[in-house]
Amino acid sequence: MAHAPHARAVVAVTALAAACLMAGVRPAAAQPARGSRDVRVASLSFEGNKTFPDKTLRTVVQTRQAGWWPWTRWVPFDQRRLDADLSRLRAFYTDQGFPDVSVRLGDVAVSAAMGGEKPARTPADSAFIALLADCARRVYEAEAVLVPTMAGTGPMHSFTDTLGLPVAGAGVAYPDCRMHAPDENIRLPDLAKGIKLMALLLVRMGETS
Repeated sequence: MAHAPHARAVVAVTALAAACLMAGVRPAAAQPARGSRDVRVASLSFEGNKTFPDKTLRTVVQTRQAGWWPWTRWVPFDQRRLDADLSRLRAFYTDQGFPDVSVRLGDVAVSAAMGGEKPARTPADSAFIALLADCARRVYEAEAVLVPTMAGTGPMHSFTDTLGLPVAGAGVAYPDCRMHAPDENIRLPDLAKGIKLMALLLVRMGETS
């Protein structure tokens, strides 16, 4: 598609940086450090780009936002890289026939709320825990091992504190499952038993409701 040689484009780049809550690290001010592995890029957006979509402009800049895959969830924020991206965008628009392009940096906001979850816990003597343990005993033909605290992260707080519901985890992992790695895997017999456990739990909950 041909573009007018002197057309004018206006693009604003906006970044949302989220402070990591590990080790008590918190941003000292609204503007993050120029380069810090304690602050990640949560999102990167473009405004006013009517000719080229966001997905095209993301291939031009080097700043990357956090992705869904485990190995893309932590992208350190670098102010110098973001500043250089403005020059990359100007050069891109100039090459595409927009020599009068205006590219500016929008808001760089820091959100300390992102990057962590509130803690949650269901009492070990809860009737729901006892029911789940009994279901596991029937499926696996062995006594269930109850672990009171899990190091992982999940939205359990929304259920325990907001809805007032008990929460428990019953995983199907094994020592070599390589959880959260690119080659994360599951054994089919474990998956089958996990499905049976959930089905039995739902049936038993229906009987006791």
